[in-house]
Amino acid sequence: MSRWVSVGPERLAGWIDRFAAAHGGVVESTVDPDAVRLTAADGTVAQLVVPFGQIGKAFDRHDGQVECPLRQIEVVDPEFSSVLFQDFVFRLYSTAHHYRGLDGKLDELSPYLSASARRSLAERQPVQQPVTEVVIGKMNIVRVSVPTPEDGGDFAAFVKVGVQFEANYSVGSGPGSRR
Repeated sequence: MSRWVSVGPERLAGWIDRFAAAHGGVVESTVDPDAVRLTAADGTVAQLVVPFGQIGKAFDRHDGQVECPLRQIEVVDPEFSSVLFQDFVFRLYSTAHHYRGLDGKLDELSPYLSASARRSLAERQPVQQPVTEVVIGKMNIVRVSVPTPEDGGDFAAFVKVGVQFEANYSVGSGPGSRR
């Protein structure tokens, strides 16, 4: 028996967690160019079809297993969830673009975006125009930097993640708006 369900990106992390809990955990995961396949302990298979084209370089393959570069973070944070992190980054990207057209709102994102990143967003043309729509087509993790034991447990040594987006957005409203 098979069935198809459609799950929005904001609900995907929870869906995967519930799938794993209901079927004894995920014991194998594989990546094809157009889908991620999860096999549970009880033999149930979930095939997650990628809606925006092929999966890019966000995943590496090792002996048929999927290795997401974000898994490196689990070394310093065993409770880290790459799915929740990716959902957060999607939302942060969208929120930052929505806030760039609103006076002073980008400063609310200062815990997550550097001053230079906020300044760059605020100066994007057309300046002070509302971003009405953000559509993210693709997100790639391009770099992960995890503190090592040589860092001495220094809290100044943060985990750093480089992310690349392909996205479209609409700016402005009325006759002068643009995509």
